[in-house]
Formats: sequence, C-alpha cells, structure tokens
Amino acid sequence: MNAPFTQIRPEAEAETPTPVFTPGPWLYGQNDFQKELNRPQFEVGLAVFPKSCGGGISGLREDGEYMLLSGRCREGDARLMAMALELYGLADQLAEMKTDEEFEDGMSGDDAVETLGSLITLARQLRAKARGEQA
Repeated sequence: MNAPFTQIRPEAEAETPTPVFTPGPWLYGQNDFQKELNRPQFEVGLAVFPKSCGGGISGLREDGEYMLLSGRCREGDARLMAMALELYGLADQLAEMKTDEEFEDGMSGDDAVETLGSLITLARQLRAKARGEQA
C-alpha cells in the first residue's frame, strides 16, 4: 500500500511513486485569540487572514488550494512544518547530485563547486529560517 502522500501515475507504475504536495508557499502563525491565550498554538496554511478578521492563517488560497493544520505545538515545530516543501526541495537537489565516480564529462570542477556552494547557501538560509533568525 502506498503512503497517503504519494500518487502513482498509471503510465509509470514501475517507477518510484511521485510525491504530490499542496503547492507552496506554506505559512505559519497565530490568530489574535491564540496570541491572547499565551500558549503554544499555531496554524500552518496557505494564506493570511486580514487583521480585521483576527489575523492568523487561512487554509484557503485564492487559487482554490486548501491546506490547514492547527493545534497545540511549539512555534519551532510550526516553522518546520511550514518549511517542509523547501526542505524537500533541498533534499531532492542533493539527492540528484552526482558523486565523483558518476561524473563523466558533463560538469567541470568549477561548475560542481558553484552548484555545491549554492546548495550550501540554501541550506544555511533554511537553517536560519527554521531557527527564526529571518522572516
């Protein structure tokens, strides 16, 4: 049985299942009531409610996509959940990189260093975001 977040494409059943995710960006935050409670309750979703409606995160985006997680969790947990797509993207890029043994004549050493450098920069940005060091 396949995991609930995977979808098998009929034309590619022999291939590895392709994960299907709600398109990002995913956001996290608290509404006014959750802030007043002064306890760790956060929402992860796709849009921001207007301040006039109490603020917070909405699950419904203008393009019709819907995804909302809400409940008691620490802010750091909500940040990581909201970053899941970005973290998956980084993991996917790293997994597709070739090792020295796999390189033929396709990429020069300079290109490899530049690619690895950009992935390291992305990893550092994501780590800072997860720590709440940047908005």
